Amino acid sequence: MKILTSCKSLHTLSLTSSFEGEGMPSDDDIVDFDGLQNLVFLSLGNSDLTGQIPLWLSKLKNLEILFLGGNQITGPIPSWLGTLPRLFFISLSYNQISAKIDLSANNISGYIPAEINQLQLLRGLALDSNNFSGIIPDQISNLKNLEALDLSRNHLSGIIPSSLASLNFLREFNVSYNNLEGPIPTSTQLQSFDTSAFVGIQNFVVPHFQISVDQIRTWMQITRTTKTRAMGIINFHGFTFSLRWVS
Repeated sequence: MKILTSCKSLHTLSLTSSFEGEGMPSDDDIVDFDGLQNLVFLSLGNSDLTGQIPLWLSKLKNLEILFLGGNQITGPIPSWLGTLPRLFFISLSYNQISAKIDLSANNISGYIPAEINQLQLLRGLALDSNNFSGIIPDQISNLKNLEALDLSRNHLSGIIPSSLASLNFLREFNVSYNNLEGPIPTSTQLQSFDTSAFVGIQNFVVPHFQISVDQIRTWMQITRTTKTRAMGIINFHGFTFSLRWVS
């Protein structure tokens, strides 16, 4: 690999299935990297390469297609992938990525790829503050280990897929400031998030819930205004209710 880095006129480089469980060419291996500046297509796939995605790839400013699938790459996925100005396709399927993908605020456009479901060990996905459009793919529900999902501040449309209700480990969730429509899928997990996670959703429907007498006594702060009138305030998952009665 190192011998090819001086090839400044190279446009396409396919080394698919060319390695046998070796380490990913690292920054230490390519210290004086200044070649491959015209590279448009790069494939290092199906080679069982180990290690992390190296920083030297960030210098390939003309790269449009990057194929790293079918390896043993571990996380995290670097945010600088979103800064490659011409990159429109990247494959990271069938790897061992178990960390968080954070591509927030990178001005990325296009659809969220359905193939993201192949990152089975992924724990966090942050695609907020970009220009993603289209629907939220159902395939995200296959990421059973997902603990955090942030798709806010994009141009996503349609509904929140009911399949997301199966993400039982989800602790952080935000789809606010898109062009989505309600209601929220029936799920204890999704309905437990604060309403700030759903700001801007059209036809937003408040999830059904039940409040016990003991919960009312716990949540209600009573301020007596007169001897015969009192007002109670209940705050429930971001919703504020006022109760007023005459004794």
